[in-house]
Amino acid sequence: MTRTPGNGERDRSEQRFWQIFEATPAPGVIVRISDRQYRDVNDAFVQTFGHARTDAIGRTGVELGIWRDEGEAERVWQIFLVERSLEADETQLCTKAGRVVDALLYAKAIELDDEPCFIASIIDITERKAMEEALRAANQQLRVLSRHRGQIQEEERRRLARELHDHIGQLVSAAKINVQAARKTTNIRRAREKLAETARILDDVLEQARQISFALRPSALDDLGLAPAISSMLAETARATGITAEFVAAPDLRRADAESETACYRVAAEAVINAVHHAKPRKIAVELRNLDNSIRLHVCDDGSGFEMQKIERAADRDRLGVIGMRERAFAVGGSFAINSKPGIGTEVMADFPLSAAPDSLT
Repeated sequence: MTRTPGNGERDRSEQRFWQIFEATPAPGVIVRISDRQYRDVNDAFVQTFGHARTDAIGRTGVELGIWRDEGEAERVWQIFLVERSLEADETQLCTKAGRVVDALLYAKAIELDDEPCFIASIIDITERKAMEEALRAANQQLRVLSRHRGQIQEEERRRLARELHDHIGQLVSAAKINVQAARKTTNIRRAREKLAETARILDDVLEQARQISFALRPSALDDLGLAPAISSMLAETARATGITAEFVAAPDLRRADAESETACYRVAAEAVINAVHHAKPRKIAVELRNLDNSIRLHVCDDGSGFEMQKIERAADRDRLGVIGMRERAFAVGGSFAINSKPGIGTEVMADFPLSAAPDSLT
């Protein structure tokens, strides 16, 4: 369209109108109501949608392919005809190159040269929509993780309850029976034997309680640091099971914050426990080394292994160990990977940042 400046106040106002229209950073169009053809577009429209002004003027949005769907174009048009305006109407438009633009439409009826038109601004919200979708996905993942964490915590409680009942409970019951028998007998030698046996049982109770306490929160983690705590856990496991254990830590291993070190220890302990209970390995190797801004944990065993596809398809209750390790790493902003093959063994690799991620999203 050719804009010819005139004289007088009206012409100065129109000239100012066109200057504002051109300078508006949002894509803008002026459309004739009679035939829905573009009467003019601004530079922002040309830059966003890729149509030259000369190509756009005299054609409709449908003809240009701006509208992905003619039905959607008709919906918006009918709203405008009734309301004579549009206020933040959300839709999707298309550039000349085929890129989809999530947009908010604002429009007002005007008259130009005694011709009914409307002027519309198009606010590109594609990035905002992408961020909203990413946030929605993150919230969904957070809900899934929270649910799984609850399952894992419940499984840990059940495991602790079994250990208390099956080991400590039985030992204490045996000690009680011995004490009662010693009280009832009149044979001093027999009473001493029962008391000596009770003392041995109580030693076992103390050892079991120490092991459970160590599993819940090893004092070495607070007192000495991550590497000694994992080394002690691995040595204890090797002593109890007879497997060969190998532990290697970088001599200059950096200290991470308490959350990251706790998560790293828990993943290492879970990986070792899973290997012992399910894979029957001859050897387990654990390595700790520095990365740029994190600590890498590597646990490898030569046990029976498993098929990764099967474990991924298994019900949550059958893969709580894997889920627990993954979630402990993710909870502090780390990463987790596991590889396994039947007859070959299993490899767990996880990275833990020196400073843990925030507890919650804001």
